[in-house]
Amino acid sequence: GMFFYNLFLYFSVKDRNYLIYIAYIIFVGFTQINLQGYTLRYLWPDSPWLDKQSLIIFAALAGVAIVIFIKSFLKTGQYMPLADKLLNITIIAYVVAVVLRINHQYNASYQIVDLNAAIISFYGLFIAIRISLKGYRPAKFFLLAWSVFLIGIIIYVMRNFGVLPYNNFTNYTMPFGNAIEVVLLSFALADRINILRKEKEEAQSRELKERQEKQKILEDQTIVLEQKVKERTAALEHAQSRLVQNEKMATVGQLAAGVAHEINNPVNFILASIAPLKRNIQDMVTLINKCNQLSDGKNLDKKITDIQKLKEELDVDYLLEEINNLLLSIEEGSTRTTRIVEGLKTFSRVDEANRKKADIKEGIESTLTMLKSKLKQIKVVKDFQNISEIECYPGQLNQVFMNIFTNAIEAVHANKKKSLKKVITIKGETIDDHIIISIKDNGIGI
Repeated sequence: GMFFYNLFLYFSVKDRNYLIYIAYIIFVGFTQINLQGYTLRYLWPDSPWLDKQSLIIFAALAGVAIVIFIKSFLKTGQYMPLADKLLNITIIAYVVAVVLRINHQYNASYQIVDLNAAIISFYGLFIAIRISLKGYRPAKFFLLAWSVFLIGIIIYVMRNFGVLPYNNFTNYTMPFGNAIEVVLLSFALADRINILRKEKEEAQSRELKERQEKQKILEDQTIVLEQKVKERTAALEHAQSRLVQNEKMATVGQLAAGVAHEINNPVNFILASIAPLKRNIQDMVTLINKCNQLSDGKNLDKKITDIQKLKEELDVDYLLEEINNLLLSIEEGSTRTTRIVEGLKTFSRVDEANRKKADIKEGIESTLTMLKSKLKQIKVVKDFQNISEIECYPGQLNQVFMNIFTNAIEAVHANKKKSLKKVITIKGETIDDHIIISIKDNGIGI
């Protein structure tokens, strides 16, 4: 009856104490029916060995369950931290008793279980008294139930140690004490529902009072706020212009970082080519000077030999080829720098502050150029169909593209799947004199 009663309460209030206590009821029940011989008679009639082991195992599990229940129900970790830790020793003792039982140390396992039961009984009583004195109401219910249980345990242990005789009274004090304890502790657990309900009502009352106070404050503030609306409106308009400017500055910051990174590569091409180019030109100047010495007509054979030797040392053919490659590298770096500057000019539209006809595709391309350093390992798929010019603010529209592309890049890079191919897809089409731009990525989302 108490098993189903507490099971129903557990599913009603979801309090883990009921679940722990249900386990205690089960193991106490099996211990009692084992003592009365019903487990051997009905559960495992062909296994006397298992019946012998199960007595200590059930008793130990019941002991462990009640210790855990004491710790949880009385909140010993909060009210008596040291006692909470000492209770763990009794759990270890029960484990030792089970191990001894399995290893055929029957008397030792019995004595440990009995002694541990006695210790837990008095120690649990001591803990309940201390915590009840601190004003914790559930401890008082526990103290009453535990006192009845303790009397049964004391008589039962005294019988086992030979202090009291074996008779119907001493044989059944423990089951009777357990039964009374189960009922009283169930009432104690049920009282928790009343405590929870009272706490909930108090919380709701406090919440209602707080809401009423907040409502009054809001009503008082409404009058003040209405007076300040006009002042705030002017301030907000000013703040809005500042926010727009800040957004522009943030975009400029991203832009500057991207441009600096992109320009750095072609500039490095140029700088890296200058030193060897100067060296190669100096070698050619030396060779030309040698050739110029032929004009005086003296010692021509020797001078021609020296010139030929110098040409071989300098490897003139390779030298000319290297000079040509270096010039091409410088030209490529200059061309790329020019392209970046043109893209920057197109993106910023510094000379286009008013509404005007603009090529949206060109703006998107220039924005992607500015973000090239961030687009590494990302495939950009572009699909523009019949995109025509549209009247707009080109510079501000490019800032919009910059923000959306930046978000897409961050979302794609945040996706850590190794097999993922990072893709940003940009589509554009003209529908009824309007341009529709669609931007899609396979990242983690905004």
